[in-house]
Formats: sequence, structure tokens, C-alpha cells
Amino acid sequence: MRSLLSTAGLARASARRPWRTLGVWLAIIVVAVVASGAFSGSLSDEAEFTNKPESVQADELLEERMRGEDPLTETVVITSTSATVDDPAFKQVVEQTTTNLRGMPNAVASAVNYYELEAAGDPAAASLVSEDRRTTIMPVTMVGNFDDAAEYGETYVATAERQRGNGFEVYAVGDVSGFEVYGKIAEEDTSKDLKIGLPAAFIILVVVFGALVAAGLPILLGVVSIVLASSLTLLIANVVDISTNATIMITMIGLAVGIDYALFLIERYREERRHGKSKQDAIEIAGATAGKAVFFSGGTV
Repeated sequence: MRSLLSTAGLARASARRPWRTLGVWLAIIVVAVVASGAFSGSLSDEAEFTNKPESVQADELLEERMRGEDPLTETVVITSTSATVDDPAFKQVVEQTTTNLRGMPNAVASAVNYYELEAAGDPAAASLVSEDRRTTIMPVTMVGNFDDAAEYGETYVATAERQRGNGFEVYAVGDVSGFEVYGKIAEEDTSKDLKIGLPAAFIILVVVFGALVAAGLPILLGVVSIVLASSLTLLIANVVDISTNATIMITMIGLAVGIDYALFLIERYREERRHGKSKQDAIEIAGATAGKAVFFSGGTV
């Protein structure tokens, strides 16, 4: 008898007691989801090296010995195809945007515009206006570090770009605004994967397998892998810094690789059945061959 510690032994034991196996997996999923909801850690918005290459060491030395820690900054770009900074309408848009940003003391430490610097006689004012005088930029200093500012990312971007319209374009540019836009795009893409990718994959699998159950199994396993991996990631985030990008990668890889691995196993099982093997033997052989390959591949990613 094969050991339960082998992929073949696990496959045979699962096939002999299918309902018990399903029950165990359902319990694991429920526990993982409940635990991640109750004890989930916080995912980080910062992208940092896991080691200290020379570039990181040099940057730390610069902060320590010369410049100190740089404040987190953003830039607001205001442009028009018809008006220039000399027009009252342009000035109104810039000043209103400045007022709106300064009304966010929890996120914005300071904001300055061309008109204020010009009135103060600051020569730096000219550097905030384009040569054709149809575009100006506003330097914005954020409160705290990236994680602090990212909490207000959506509100900050909406506030900065509120005056867009009536011939004016207003853009927030920087790490905080870029991360916010990237997050929205990633969520939209993930939503498309689930709403469009899953039905399309199911139709293709039905055509390939010619059976609804066989076609649905790879997708079911992919969804289960996403749920479990996401839950475990939130739990591990209590002790290890994990990027928010991890959840996006889990969804992408869970659907693609999960379906691929399941197809590999199912086709291996069906091949043995075509060779005349019984269900139990076909399952055990598939577990011993394709299952072992999947286990090794998944464990060494």
C-alpha cells in the first residue's frame, strides 16, 4: 500500500472516500476564510528590496549623512488648449485646486502654485509654467510616508482633478496618484478575468472534454486555489510585509496555472481509463505521475 505522504497514496485515499475528502476541503476553505477575516494583516503599498543591494545602501547613506529623508511629493498638472496662465479663468482653476488640496490636512502638507510665487517675487515661478504658457504645474507635499498618503489616494486624486472640464485638463502625477490609478486598472482587469475569462474558459473546456463535470472541475480548482491563497496571504501578512500586488498575482496565476494543472491531471486520468485501467487505478496512476509533477512544480515556483 502506498503511503499517504505520496501523491499516489493521497489520490487513492481521496478517491476511496470522495465525500470525506470534499468535506475536509470545505472545512479548510471555511476556516481559512474566517481566520483571514478575523486575523488578517495589512498588505503594504510600498515596493522594497528583500535584501540590501548597493543602490539601497548608497541611498541610506545619502539620507543619513547628507539630505535626510526626502518628503513624499506629488505634482498636479493643469493645462488648456485655449487659455493661458494670464487668463482669469486659468487662474481661478489653479487657485481653486490649491484651495481644495489644502483642505485635506490629513493627506496634504503643502501645495504651492505659480501665481503665489509670482506675487512673492520668487524666481522659481517661471519654472512652473510651460513655454507656451498653456500649462502649469503645482508641487504638492504629502503628509507622512507612502502608506500614510496611500490611505487617502482616492480622495486626493479626486480632489486634485476636481476642476477638470470647461476646456481645462487637470492631472495628478506621482507615486500616490499613480498607485491609485494602477490599482483601479488592476481591479478592472481582474474583474474582466472573472466575468469574461471564466465563462470563456468554461466553454472551451466543455468543447475539449465534451462533459460539463470534467469542464467545471479545472475552474472549480482554480477558484479554490485563489480563495485559499488569498486567505493565507492575509494571515501571513501579520508577520511578513506583503505587497498589495500579491492579491492580483494570486488571481492571475490561480486561474491560469490552476486550470492548466487541473487539465494535466484530468487528461492523465482519462488516458489511463482509455488504456483499460479501473477508476481507482487510473486515479492512483494520475496522482503518481501528473500529480507528482504538479506538486513539484507548485512547490518550486
